[in-house]
Amino acid sequence: NSEWYQKRWGKRYKLVSDQDAKGYFANDKLGARVSTTVKGGVTGKGGDRLMLDAPHNTQKVENDIERNEALYLWKNTLKSRADSPDTATIVVMQRQHELDLAGLIIAEELDKTWAVLDLQARADFGDRYPWLDYSFDPRTIQGESLWPEMYPISALDSLQKSMDPYAVA
Repeated sequence: NSEWYQKRWGKRYKLVSDQDAKGYFANDKLGARVSTTVKGGVTGKGGDRLMLDAPHNTQKVENDIERNEALYLWKNTLKSRADSPDTATIVVMQRQHELDLAGLIIAEELDKTWAVLDLQARADFGDRYPWLDYSFDPRTIQGESLWPEMYPISALDSLQKSMDPYAVA
């Protein structure tokens, strides 16, 4: 219902009024968006695009049981919910642990079907990996901030001093 959305797609798609809940939106073209948590249910649902955003709780990622809940969801539930083998799957997350979901995908599943986009808070050209796609990163200067208007180098320095190593790159 936002002005931004209505300007771009309002003439093409309308939300169905009786399916306009926080976790489920349906439109008049039989499309829908379902949202749940890692501990929420996805059984009985599928999709032609699957997106997992922030699968780990930053306050609990050090706990093996908590961290493994997201890995279990990935390995045993989400992969079987795709409508077809060609379903686009997107994982958006901040690295928080060596054994987090991104670590699992990189270690066990990385192949030609995955594109890994690594956008560190500050550019680190010495830490390049062959399986990462760097073409999306416009920076050319070592240490340059990803978003200098919001996080200039001085702000990143301050954050890095006060946070755990996984929090700020």
